[in-house]
Amino acid sequence: MEKLILYYSRAGENYFGGEYRYVETGNTEKVARCIAAATGAALFAIEQKVPYAADYRTCIRQAQADQRAGARPELTGLPADFDRYGEVYLGYPNYWGDLPMAVYTLLESLDWTGKTIHPFCTHEGSGLSGTESRIAAACPGAKGPKGWRCAAPMRTAAGTRCCAGCPSESKGEISHEKRGFASDRCRADRHGHCPPDGEREKDRGSGQETGERQGRGGAPEWSRV
Repeated sequence: MEKLILYYSRAGENYFGGEYRYVETGNTEKVARCIAAATGAALFAIEQKVPYAADYRTCIRQAQADQRAGARPELTGLPADFDRYGEVYLGYPNYWGDLPMAVYTLLESLDWTGKTIHPFCTHEGSGLSGTESRIAAACPGAKGPKGWRCAAPMRTAAGTRCCAGCPSESKGEISHEKRGFASDRCRADRHGHCPPDGEREKDRGSGQETGERQGRGGAPEWSRV
C-alpha cells in the first residue's frame, strides 16, 4: 500500500518575532514536504472552498468562530483513489488547542478502515494538545494514531533538512519512537517563518491580542500556519 501526506497549512499574514509579517508558505506545508522527501509519500493539501482571511487578526476570529460553532467548512476537494493508501501522515497547525475545523471535514468524509495514521502538528509550545484522541474518534477503523515527535531546528534521520532554511549544523532527528510528531522552535532569524525561542516569551504575554490561548505552563495554543 502506498503512503499519503494530508496537510492543512496557511500562508499570508502571521505574527512572529514581535511583529506582523507575511509568509509565502506555511510551516505545516514545509514540514509536510520534508516528510515527503524522507518517505516518498504523495502530498495532498487540505484547502477550504472559502479560505480564512489573509489578514492575521481576521483569520483568528474566523477560526475561533468556526471552532465554537463546530463548523465543517466545505473543501475544494478530497484526495483521489484514497483506497490505495495504507499509511497516511496527517499534518495541521494547532488552532486554539484543536485541529482546524476543515481537517475534521476531511477526516469525516473518508473511509479510514485499516489505514495507519501518523499525526504531525506545528505549534507554538502546546504540542498536539490531545488531538490524537480526536483524530481517532473522527476516523473509525483506523490504526493509530501514531507518528513522530521532534523539536526543530531538525533534520530527518536520512539527513534531509526539515525546511530549506534549516542551517547545516542542525542536530535534531525525526524519531518514530513517540506517539505524535510535534514541530516547534524553528528560528525566525534563520527561516523567516517561526518565532525564535527568545521571541516566544513576548508572544505569550500578548495572547489575547495575537489570538493565542494560554495552555498549560503558559504555552500558547494557537499556531498560525
